Amino acid sequence: MRHHNSPDSLFSADIETDDWVLFHGTSSSGAAAIEKHGLHPHAGAATKETVDRVLAVVSAIDWISPAASSLMSYSQGFDLAHGGSPLFLAESSLRAARYASDDFAGGEKLSRIRKTIDDLARFLEDEDLRDQHYASKVRTYEKYQRVMHPDQLESLRPKIVDLGWLSAQLAALEDIRIIADEARVRHSNGVVFAFRFDADDVKHMVRHQSMGIMTMRPIPPTKIIASTSVPKDFDCGPRNDRYRLLFLDKAIASALKPWTIEWREH
Repeated sequence: MRHHNSPDSLFSADIETDDWVLFHGTSSSGAAAIEKHGLHPHAGAATKETVDRVLAVVSAIDWISPAASSLMSYSQGFDLAHGGSPLFLAESSLRAARYASDDFAGGEKLSRIRKTIDDLARFLEDEDLRDQHYASKVRTYEKYQRVMHPDQLESLRPKIVDLGWLSAQLAALEDIRIIADEARVRHSNGVVFAFRFDADDVKHMVRHQSMGIMTMRPIPPTKIIASTSVPKDFDCGPRNDRYRLLFLDKAIASALKPWTIEWREH
C-alpha cells in the first residue's frame, strides 16, 4: 500500500485515467477485510433498523438538524429505501478520499447517525435552541392557521418536548452510539482502493449524477489493482478534481447505465 497525499490525485495518472478504473474510500479498520474478501453490499454497520430507530426520535420531537435531514433523505430515503444498501464507487480517487476521512469513519450512514445523535443531545441540553425551534414552529402554525384545513393544520401544531422522554430515548440509542464512536476510535487513517472492471462488470452498475456509481453485486478482491493510505488529517474540502471532470471521457462512463428508480427495486 502506498502512502500518498497529492493535491491532484492519490494515484498515478495511469491509474486515474484508466478507462475501466473506479475507486472506493474506506477506513483503515475495514481495509484488511476488503483486501481479503472484496466489497459486499449490505455489509455496513448502519442497518435500516438502526437508521429508523434514530429517526423515530427526530420525528417525535419535530426538529430536524442538517445531519438528521441527510440521514432521512439519503440514508433512509435512498440507500436503505428497499432494505439493503448498494455498494458505492467513485469516479476519481479524490472523491473516494472524502469517504476515507475521519468524519466518515464507519461509513457515511454511521457518520450521519453519530452526528444526528449528537444533535439530539444538544437539543436536550440547549434551552435556547429549543426556544428558537418552538418559536419558529409557532410562526409557521400562525402563518397557515387561516388557510389550511384543520386536519392538515394539526400536523403543524407546535409541540412541547418532554425532556425526560427525550433523555430516555437517547439512553435507548446508546448501543448505536457506541458502535458509531468505536468506528471513529478505530480509524487511524483512511484507505482508497482502485478497482479495474470490465464491460461485463459494468452491466450490473449504474451511475447517479450526484451519488456516484452503484452496484448490488459483490466485487471480488481480484479487481483491486492498487490502494493508498489517506492521512487522518487529509483535507477533503472543495478543490478542482480534474479527474472527476474527465471521467465522462472514459469508456466506462459510456458503458454505465443511468440510475433509475426501477433499478433500486431489483
